This record gives sequence, C-alpha cells and structure tokens, in this order.
Amino acid sequence: RFLPFFIVYRLLFEHYKIKYGTDIPAKVQIGKGLRIEHLGGIVVNPKAKIGSNVTLLNGVLIGAQNRGKHKGFPVIGDYVWIGTNSIIVGSVHVGNNV
Repeated sequence: RFLPFFIVYRLLFEHYKIKYGTDIPAKVQIGKGLRIEHLGGIVVNPKAKIGSNVTLLNGVLIGAQNRGKHKGFPVIGDYVWIGTNSIIVGSVHVGNNV
C-alpha cells in the first residue's frame, strides 16, 4: 500500500541530500528549534538524538561507533552550538548549554 509513497519520498530525499550536501534521515529524534546556519557536509546517524534549540554549522558529522568502549550513538542536549567541521561519534553525551 505504501510502496508508491515510499518510492516518491525516497527519491525526493536522495535528490535534496545531493543538492544540499546534507544527510539528516527522518528517523533522527530532533527537538524543536533545530537551526542549520550553513548547509553542506552535514551528516547525522539515524539513531542519534538531538535536543531542542541546537545549531549546526557546515561539515558536522554526528555518527555511530560500532565497536570498542565508545560503541553507540551520540545524544546532544538542549541549547548546543556545534561548529564547523565538528565530529561527534560514538556513545557521547553532550550536555545542555554547550
């Protein structure tokens, strides 16, 4: 039933992912007020959690670590500013007001 809708959604997602150089899947838990100040090179893992009023600049990677003591996904708190070319990978918890 939902296959035609899914195909259209997936094609649109892939088109805009390439056009804007940003990959933020629909499964990411994002609080209200996410702000992206500069598009380009932003990649977020689908299992990451992003709090409210978070600001992302270009070149940000929020990704998973699949092995080792930091295995897991990042959790970003509220009122966080993540600057250009920042990489947050693994079971990292960024607190509020950072």
